[in-house]
Amino acid sequence: MAQRWSKRSRTGTCKPQRRQRCRRTDWRTSRTERKREGRCDGQPSGVRRRHSGVLGSQEHPAGAVRDQGRRRGRHRRLRPRRQALRHHRRATGQVLPRCGYPPGDIRISTQQRLELPGYYRPQKQWDVVVSHGTTLVAAFELKALGGPSFSNNYNNRIEEALGSAVDLQRAALTELYPGEKPWLGYFFIMEDHPKSRSPVRIADGALPVHDIWHNTSYQDRFGIFCERLMAEGLYDSVCYITSSPAEPTPAEPVSGLDWRHFAAAINARISYLAELGLPLP
Repeated sequence: MAQRWSKRSRTGTCKPQRRQRCRRTDWRTSRTERKREGRCDGQPSGVRRRHSGVLGSQEHPAGAVRDQGRRRGRHRRLRPRRQALRHHRRATGQVLPRCGYPPGDIRISTQQRLELPGYYRPQKQWDVVVSHGTTLVAAFELKALGGPSFSNNYNNRIEEALGSAVDLQRAALTELYPGEKPWLGYFFIMEDHPKSRSPVRIADGALPVHDIWHNTSYQDRFGIFCERLMAEGLYDSVCYITSSPAEPTPAEPVSGLDWRHFAAAINARISYLAELGLPLP
């Protein structure tokens, strides 16, 4: 074992000092031992991953259910975005009527390849894709927003929704979608939290903002955003709901953006294509 020399002693000689061997800490335990003890990989004892609230409920037709799993006596809380995607992907696939589309036409998992061609980028992965031949029957974005950082996540969701719609619609103009005009749907769920309900201060910029944004919360702002998505024709249908772990039953802040209108628009799209002979026999 390597030796190191200690400081000079009173007798004037240097004594060799053995390097002390580091004790085996919890970080060095094997993965099997960590799994056996129920700990997260790469974390010391007593440290667990941070989870935020679960959004949605069983009563809502979208099918976003609150996770009831428990871990060491504590309620297990999953990240809202991951939980919402899991349930709403499945629910959106189920709400599509059985109108003769083959199972391979409805894609709800990444293993089924959810990429669609774009104009400003080669392709983009959507959350649910329904295609038949050269026609994009429907493409859905399913997103969620939870705390505690509503500000940064809010801006990211705005940019994602705008970029996805503009990119695909511009690609459709270049005949990348030679069939019928693509149909786009947007489903969004926001955590009902005091920070998302409270009015947000507007910074003093170079020019004043529109009056509609004053004294609005993040919930109010996203409602305005979703209404303008529909008004500008960026999406053909939008559903916007809020929910929280304490009150899992979803609320629908904007009457025209509720689940009933969202499902009716999907059914209308299927009926429209059926009049045109799709799906083909």
